[in-house]
Amino acid sequence: MDCPRCQIPMQVVVLGQEVQLCGQCEGVWLRKASLRDFARVPREQMENSPLAATLVDDHPDAQVDPRLKCPVCFGDMVRFNYAGDSGVIADNCKDHGIWLDDGELGVILDFLKKVEEYI
Repeated sequence: MDCPRCQIPMQVVVLGQEVQLCGQCEGVWLRKASLRDFARVPREQMENSPLAATLVDDHPDAQVDPRLKCPVCFGDMVRFNYAGDSGVIADNCKDHGIWLDDGELGVILDFLKKVEEYI
């Protein structure tokens, strides 16, 4: 599968489930309805995997404005504020999955951890 930003092949990473990681822009593709399940993977395990690169935004000059195409069906993805107030504007294909730009996975994981603490 090619990265929707860079149009280069992504690396398959398996941590409880399969995700796709772009080695160039450090974005990550998660299949539909898998983000919550993926968030249960211990942070330490992610930090010791190839996904460590996408947990912190170290590409501040990355162009994230253009609307992306789903890497599965090539339809336009819809941008939305994840969980309403996480601060992450993610790209979603309602049929196939969610694209998170560099650093957004880390922000979402931190957000979900805080939500769990209040529940």
